[in-house]
Amino acid sequence: RDDIQVHHGPRGPSQPLRRTRQTIETRASILVVYSGPTKNRKSNKLDELYRKNLDHFLRHGIECSSSSSYQDTVIAVGQEYYDEYAPRISALDASCRPHGGRVMLVSRRASCYDMEAVRLAFYGGVPGI
Repeated sequence: RDDIQVHHGPRGPSQPLRRTRQTIETRASILVVYSGPTKNRKSNKLDELYRKNLDHFLRHGIECSSSSSYQDTVIAVGQEYYDEYAPRISALDASCRPHGGRVMLVSRRASCYDMEAVRLAFYGGVPGI
């Protein structure tokens, strides 16, 4: 019978073990780590570009309406931008959670921009990831 398994330990056969049949349902999991603006220097055109790029990503880059896949999105910004983006990220998170996704905002240091964002996501800087 294929639902019986006999375990042979160091002292010979032991009692048969019942093998349970389980169906494991999996869905694709996606982790997006977005490194946003860090400093708010109004005279610096790159800072304004980073801000515009983040605004575009928040409008078009997060898919919350599909229940076919989970998408967790971590957005890392400098402390100067955290309070500005927190309400918007919170609203996106609330709309994604019913579909299995999350959107999280974290503050990062102003060094190694992209790699600092990845470090936070993979090494304990983002709760639940």
